[in-house]
Amino acid sequence: MAVLNEHFDYEDIREYLDGQLNKFSSPVHLRIQSEKLRNLNAFMIAAEFQRRGHFVVWEKKSRFEVIDLEPRLSFSFSHLRGYSRGAISLLRDKAVFKRALSESGISVATGVAVPTHDKEGGRQFVAKSQTACVIKPACGHKGKGVTVGVKSDDQFDYAWDLAVKENRDESDILIEDQFSGGVEARFLVVGGKCVSVCRRIPPIVVGDGVKTVDELIEEKNAEKRKSPGQVIRQIKLDEHRVGLIKAQGFSLDDVPERGTYVLIDHKAGASTGADTLEISDLVHPDYLRIAEHVSRVAKNIPVLGVDIISKSFSGVPTRESYIVLEGNIAPGLSGHCYPSYGNPKNIVSPIVDHALSLSRSKSLRSLPACNLVERPLSQGAFTSFSEACEEWLDGSVDMTDKSMSFKLGHDVRCSELAKRVYEHNRSGESLVFFEKPPVTTKALTVTFCGDTSLGYYYLEKSKRKYAEAYERLQDNPISFFDGVRPLIDGSDEVIVNLETVLSHAPGAPIEGKEYPGCDDPDVTIEVLKELGVTAVTLANNHTMDYGPDKMLAMIEKLKSHGIAVIGAGRNLEEARKPYHIQMNAEDGVKNLYIFNGMRSTRRYMGYGFFAKKDKPGIASTSFKAMSREIQKVKSADPDGIIIVCPHWQGIDYQDTSEKHREWSRAIIDAGADHVVAHGSHKADAVETYRGGKIFHSIGNFVFNSPGRYKAKQAEPYSFVVSLTVDEMLRSSIRSEKICTDNKRTGFKTYVVDEVDRSNEAPEKEKSFSGMDYCLQKMRNGNALVVVDDNWSKGRRVHSGQHGKDDHEIIEKAKRSNVREIIASREFDGEGIPVKYVENTLQYFLDAGKSARRKFKGKVLAVTGSAGKSSTVLMLSHVLRSMGFSVLSTDSNHNTIYGISALLSNLNDDYDFCVVEAALSGFYRYENHVGKLISPDVSIITSIDVSQPELIESSEKTAYYKSKIYEGLGKEGGAVYCNNTKHSQHLAFMANAFSNNPVSYGDDDSTVSLKHFDVNAGGSGKVLCSIDDEIIEYTIPTPSRAMAYNSLAVLSACKALGLNLAEAATSLASSPKEKRVLDFYSGALFGKNIEFVDDTKNATINSVKEVLKVLSAKKVTGKKIFVLGRLVHLGEHERNIYSEIAALLDEFTPDLVIGLGDEVKPAMAGLDGLVFHGILQDTDELMGELSTLVEDGDLVAIKGSSRGTGIRKTADRVISEIR
Repeated sequence: MAVLNEHFDYEDIREYLDGQLNKFSSPVHLRIQSEKLRNLNAFMIAAEFQRRGHFVVWEKKSRFEVIDLEPRLSFSFSHLRGYSRGAISLLRDKAVFKRALSESGISVATGVAVPTHDKEGGRQFVAKSQTACVIKPACGHKGKGVTVGVKSDDQFDYAWDLAVKENRDESDILIEDQFSGGVEARFLVVGGKCVSVCRRIPPIVVGDGVKTVDELIEEKNAEKRKSPGQVIRQIKLDEHRVGLIKAQGFSLDDVPERGTYVLIDHKAGASTGADTLEISDLVHPDYLRIAEHVSRVAKNIPVLGVDIISKSFSGVPTRESYIVLEGNIAPGLSGHCYPSYGNPKNIVSPIVDHALSLSRSKSLRSLPACNLVERPLSQGAFTSFSEACEEWLDGSVDMTDKSMSFKLGHDVRCSELAKRVYEHNRSGESLVFFEKPPVTTKALTVTFCGDTSLGYYYLEKSKRKYAEAYERLQDNPISFFDGVRPLIDGSDEVIVNLETVLSHAPGAPIEGKEYPGCDDPDVTIEVLKELGVTAVTLANNHTMDYGPDKMLAMIEKLKSHGIAVIGAGRNLEEARKPYHIQMNAEDGVKNLYIFNGMRSTRRYMGYGFFAKKDKPGIASTSFKAMSREIQKVKSADPDGIIIVCPHWQGIDYQDTSEKHREWSRAIIDAGADHVVAHGSHKADAVETYRGGKIFHSIGNFVFNSPGRYKAKQAEPYSFVVSLTVDEMLRSSIRSEKICTDNKRTGFKTYVVDEVDRSNEAPEKEKSFSGMDYCLQKMRNGNALVVVDDNWSKGRRVHSGQHGKDDHEIIEKAKRSNVREIIASREFDGEGIPVKYVENTLQYFLDAGKSARRKFKGKVLAVTGSAGKSSTVLMLSHVLRSMGFSVLSTDSNHNTIYGISALLSNLNDDYDFCVVEAALSGFYRYENHVGKLISPDVSIITSIDVSQPELIESSEKTAYYKSKIYEGLGKEGGAVYCNNTKHSQHLAFMANAFSNNPVSYGDDDSTVSLKHFDVNAGGSGKVLCSIDDEIIEYTIPTPSRAMAYNSLAVLSACKALGLNLAEAATSLASSPKEKRVLDFYSGALFGKNIEFVDDTKNATINSVKEVLKVLSAKKVTGKKIFVLGRLVHLGEHERNIYSEIAALLDEFTPDLVIGLGDEVKPAMAGLDGLVFHGILQDTDELMGELSTLVEDGDLVAIKGSSRGTGIRKTADRVISEIR
């Protein structure tokens, strides 16, 4: 109970906590609150006016006017507008209001107001404080930016930065001593009189001895969803709240004993899932007077919420027993009307009473022009309001959100109609609202926004790296749009490309679909509605990620909330149907039609994305079909404006091609007026064509993936496009540039000021950026270095440039979108820029060094005689699984040249770089690759004679490879294998160059292998000990050597301080290295066999490993082992083959076949029944296997991949099996 006692007096409220939440029968209010049909505060006040016969006209969902009063009364939420404007200014600045309260004798928290530029001054105040502190913005909003319990430096930095971010008007930051031992209550003051007091209780569940904590939370949430006052107070879990539960000794799966309290959060706000307790009858009268006093200081604002903390609300207040926190001008009412516990209070009547005292009634015989909007609530048939009141209304009334105006019938009083509205809304069949119509003299603005997603899929994967963005997603998702809301505020229609699926339980994505997107439907729709989004385009490459059923459910959900759908539907007809917008003006009507479709590709046709006559899906950009639909519209409405919104899937961060552009021009030729395309995540060219505008791509709006702008060398911008039709029915279209690179903005998309803001912090042009020399291994968008005579002949041949003329080189390079040519001779770039340098080799090597020096992330270097490629692959996967962005060596590109090429691609997009280093990089160069890489963590996987023609002994191999540690700083991590050859030398070097050595292997290692086994499914099961903690996990490859490689990965994670349990778990999904114990099964020559391809490389250790696996594998037939030759053995060839002969004798397969005369020494001593002979080529081997294999056999091929042709042999077998 220590955690509980510290935060609230649970004993005083035990009778409530041990009971049930209040139950209310208010289905209409519940629907309004849960579905955001109207702001419930405003609706309840409006309904009370209607009950009394006053006519209400709505302006927005949260704002209405009482029009039969003089002066007219206007409410926004619970705030009576137009009164006490001075009070609003006073309350807005917490520091000023706090000072005013203190001067009037009211107790407030002690503290200081610190300018935002004086962070260190604030830090000093916290350091000197005898209590924990509260840090908040002086001009905040809805509790945003408030942090409690600040004591340490880390807490201060977090709290200060949060308060500055949420601060308004560049005002000060408030730092106050935290009031301890008290609880908080909201006092509602109306017209200077306190009418209700509502205690706030942090979210808590009570054990029943049966349900888990998780089940108790869901049970309570289910009850909350039944109450209008609690449905918005759902308990939501995050890392902070799970940690607090753990601090009380529970996990989510634990079952607390009956009567045990589990606190979920310290804060008692709606966003945390707090409960409310109506305590008006329990409060000492002096506290009511204090709240009323606060109201007078606030210049008698009509409706005020006063927040007070007290040690005992039932006792007499003293200056030491309470403080007033703040006043709120638009307080929530549902906690008083529908409290979790205690008796509900009718606080709406006092509000209306007070409002009416400020005005007087006037008789209305007719109404100003307004629209009737009716929202059905009942699933069944019902009589609409317009039908029920047909005799009262002149003219018909349309039952859509774009309703027609009407007039009162003869002899109908306005007050009678108001009461009929009240009674009708109480019935619960439908809701009726009279709304102000669009101003006909006002221009119509339709705003188009690009790809939009809150990014649950992306941020959940990257929540460690982007913790602040992930927290905003949980607590304040609308904040992602703060920087761009000015561009859409005031728009009559807002259309976004919703590139996600909305579902709580999406299930598995379509087979093969990469990057499936899925967002919380309730949160997303709430955000879209708050932004004023009226329609979404859905013809994009994510709408069908989870199949047609999930798409249709999403469409129904959107439509039920008044958001139209474009480009998708139950069938082809629905998907192709344009969205229709009508503008009524004195000079006539102007209609707008919006079409949407996605480029059809074989890939997405295979996924089943596209709608058919009787099949749900999305519309395509079929020119024939879309132009036919456009011509239908044009023939019926020649003056209509047609906007086409194609989605160009498959060109991420690239410019549109000429084919795309030709399509856009052709669709305008077919009758469209403008094209507003998206799909590339970036802004593209804008073209004027035949009087219309073509936005070849507007890019993103708010799309919460980290993005790859810098990696793809794309400009970090997108467009928001607005089409305006003025009162003379003339149209114009314009765009605003926004910055949508989330890595650059910190997930805070903003409007770019072309004059000032875009130049505020310009990107520095790097002297080096992304270079390659090998035509076969070029990264997209890199520069190509033309090899010259400074490069060795072997490297010139390896580059793929040898023997080719300039045109042939350029043709190859264009396939990788080469951005620049680096040359030391005259070179024809055929339009690609050419930069001339004196020595391209030196320039290339310097590029890697320069990028490494500038890189702020961590670099990990891996070397070893065997296992380094597998370790790089697994380590990169683990880091990516933990949410980090990783650049890593690909395809054994591990020489100094490959390493320089890799390092030249480093930039701020990456958190880690994992580099594989070959032996040649250590002995050939005085400034070896260890110094070039300058790693933060160095890993040596094993030591053996792997290239004896270069290094004649394993001792020298250990000597050279241990140079990888020389590039470390003393705080870097030195990882080495403890049970390889010359491990003592590795340990000596690791300790000499690092204060943080980590050994792995068998016993007496920091990370030690305790047990390894092969699972039934063919994966490996590993049990290891790390600092005496046992961790069990799975690896995809059933190999003990691979288990040791996984220990190397965990050792690196330990050196980096990462979560080892999480890292171990992610190893199970690590991709297998190709041609390392790859298992296949199928029919070979009509016989069902298993086949093992292990032709990645060949060393003594790897030969031993495949023989071990072969020996342990249970089969019903024979085990046939095919050994190809091993390369680069030099003078050690005979000794190594002799060792292999001993291994074959130890792990005797049923049959052994040699491929090539070089392997004869390995066959010496084999029993004649086992040794089947030496074959010379693939055809001969396949012929022999055709006579040997039988059902149930296992065939394994092992050998060096380079220069032996053995891969072709393995591929031949695989192709036959498949």
